[in-house]
Amino acid sequence: MGTGSKVRISVVIPCFNGEDSLPSCLCSFLRQSFRDFEIICVDDGSTDSSLRIMKSCAERDKRIRVISQSNQGAGPARNAGLRLADGEYVLFFDADDIARKPMLEEMLEAAEKNNSDLTVCGSYLLDEQKQKIKECSWAVNHDVLPPKASFSREDVEHDFFTLFAWWPWDKLWRMSFLKSTRILFDSLRNTEDLFFCAANALMAERISVADSPLVIHRIGVSSSRSETRDPHCCDFMESLLHLRDFMNEKSLYGAMERDFINYAVPFSLWNMETLGGQGFLTVYKRLRESFFPEIKAFGRDEGYIRESSLCERLRKISECGAEEALAERCDEQRGLIEHYRKKRHSKLVWRLKSLMKNIRLLTLRF
Repeated sequence: MGTGSKVRISVVIPCFNGEDSLPSCLCSFLRQSFRDFEIICVDDGSTDSSLRIMKSCAERDKRIRVISQSNQGAGPARNAGLRLADGEYVLFFDADDIARKPMLEEMLEAAEKNNSDLTVCGSYLLDEQKQKIKECSWAVNHDVLPPKASFSREDVEHDFFTLFAWWPWDKLWRMSFLKSTRILFDSLRNTEDLFFCAANALMAERISVADSPLVIHRIGVSSSRSETRDPHCCDFMESLLHLRDFMNEKSLYGAMERDFINYAVPFSLWNMETLGGQGFLTVYKRLRESFFPEIKAFGRDEGYIRESSLCERLRKISECGAEEALAERCDEQRGLIEHYRKKRHSKLVWRLKSLMKNIRLLTLRF
């Protein structure tokens, strides 16, 4: 990996059509209190001015390198950047997020203090539509975090997969550790980061957490991949199965099967329920017909699924076909429309009516 000209930290930023947010992202790194780093910008076949912006910034600051490739997705773009990285540590960032000024300095300090393979920081969420910012309290789950400065998976008593959000932009990796695991990002269009982050965390001998929220993660951005998941709505299942197979290869799955299922079930339901129209229908069918049976989520003994409400939801999915699920979803939306109409929330009523229209169109297909 890299040319051999060492810097302390490599920051890899993949970008596809990010001209609106890319300048603020790059500026947030050029203003860092820590200076010994490089930025590897990977243009993933952008059709807007993203590549021009990258090259313009690289002309002004020699710490920035730019490469371009045909559009392959964020996973292959991050892998391409990793191959060129020269840092002792590497951070994978997204072009629509912002690094707070002390991010690199504080994360490196925590990594070196604890001799960590992986260092994780907290995050803020910036809602672009509402222009509101709040701390992302669930990005680091303090309820399961071991009371130690550094730890490994063996120190986490239960629910390992709820320990962190398995996105990459709040995680600083020791480069020699990544070279040893040889774990890369999946070539998926969505959820391509889950396997890389979770599998590497499983293998890390020393994990530490920086005290401060150091990333500002934008949400509600219409161009963001997380806002346009329908065409690749089943990718999350491929990523989960890849992680399960990896755990089997490393003889970890037997001891961690319950943790895995207790993560995979709510994560799958969240993915399904945040989709509209055809995406919801496609995911529901696959969860019911193949994915949940394959991971043996149905029919577990009482108490195996730690969140009791999930047991009832699993039972309903195992018993109800797609048509019945769509009809029930219609009924729920009608109730919400009436509730918000009484409270005069006109925007919510309009959004729910739009969702209802999509659901009705799907229902008519059966």
